[in-house]
Amino acid sequence: MTSPPQSRGRSDDGLGKRVARAENFRMDQRDGRKIVRADTFLTETAMKHNATGG
Repeated sequence: MTSPPQSRGRSDDGLGKRVARAENFRMDQRDGRKIVRADTFLTETAMKHNATGG
């Protein structure tokens, strides 16, 4: 008798993990086009090595 296949969890591909946050949003212009800029802050999770490639 075999076990049913295991479904992957949200964290398996890294999509369930917060790796950064953005603050201080502002409008700017570059080459005549309007753009949005923000300061990005990486979390400790972003710095951890994942052997599965995530």
